[in-house]
Amino acid sequence: MNESVDVVTVRAADTYELRRTVLRKATPSSAVAYAGDDDPETRHLAVRAGRRILAVSTWIPAPLPGEPDVPGLQLRGMATAPGARGRGYGTALLEAGRRRAEKLDVGVLWARARSSALSFYVERGFEAVGDDFIDDTSGLPHRLVRLTP
Repeated sequence: MNESVDVVTVRAADTYELRRTVLRKATPSSAVAYAGDDDPETRHLAVRAGRRILAVSTWIPAPLPGEPDVPGLQLRGMATAPGARGRGYGTALLEAGRRRAEKLDVGVLWARARSSALSFYVERGFEAVGDDFIDDTSGLPHRLVRLTP
């Protein structure tokens, strides 16, 4: 990545286009609004170029399944526009989420990562947890990933 990346806070609705075009492509669901999107503690982050959003992520305070006593921050809806991949935007969003977790004194960052994207998370310090499972909404294989901030 040669350019500086600015991560900004956006509204839930601002994430919907990328969620639809990237995360719902070739799946049985067209749902782009998630439970928790409008909670006051939820943050939607984006990388923009002018008015165009190139990458998005949503961060929801929630414990990792199996660790109910550890404050957690769940990453949901991570998506980068196809023409904008490989420029460090996803990494910038993860780093912004990590900084937020540190401010909130969160014990674990976690996500239900698509198995096809598992290496992206592992290469950035996340640990894969358990076995693959089929996500009910997308019908695609996923695996839990976790990171201690």
